[in-house]
Amino acid sequence: MLENPKLYISACVASSVDGVIHPANTTGYAQLGSKRDLGRLLDLRDQTDAIAVGAETFRTFPSRYRGAQGTLPVLVVITRGQNPLQDVPLASPVFSDLAAQRVTFIVTKQLPDVATQAQYPPCVRWVFASQASPVATVVHALEGHECHTLLVEGGGEIIALFAQAQALHTLYLTLTPFLLGGGSQGARHWMEGLGFSVETAPRLSLSLWSPHETPRGTEVLTTWQLTYPEDEL
Repeated sequence: MLENPKLYISACVASSVDGVIHPANTTGYAQLGSKRDLGRLLDLRDQTDAIAVGAETFRTFPSRYRGAQGTLPVLVVITRGQNPLQDVPLASPVFSDLAAQRVTFIVTKQLPDVATQAQYPPCVRWVFASQASPVATVVHALEGHECHTLLVEGGGEIIALFAQAQALHTLYLTLTPFLLGGGSQGARHWMEGLGFSVETAPRLSLSLWSPHETPRGTEVLTTWQLTYPEDEL
């Protein structure tokens, strides 16, 4: 649990009703949500100081991480791999499009050598996170950059890290009209990681529920507020 963090942290994700964000046996980005869901994500980007994603999401999501109004929040890429050039490729539009560049923190367990770091634009800040969880390091880096809000966009392991650190305050979850299954075949879910027991799990209170019809079925935009068992003591 983080001690008195000044950063307000939310997560935004679209999943099937059974929690899948990436179907089994597929590659690349899978867009499950409607235009309305995407519009909410872009609006949330306009309202946040920073966005956090995992390296896999960074590589596969076809985006420069702009908001609806073209805003460019600080970008945090969390990678647990050993090869930064592979995990966070220089060919990404985040780096190749000069108009889309912004301060980017790359949080890693192993800093690349100086020559590798020099290949990246000056906007990139390398951050070493030696702990099993990099959440405290991310929060400290963003608070030092005078950020007050962070939007976590995934994947499931990254969202789980923030929940396990009891650092996640609000969840924007869109339920799309699919049952995808496939957990045994490699489907990815919006919440992964180590998991919780019933006693230690975050508690959620529903503050918004907005269903609407799409050509593929009923989609529901929800907003949840999170508390944690220690808050009840």
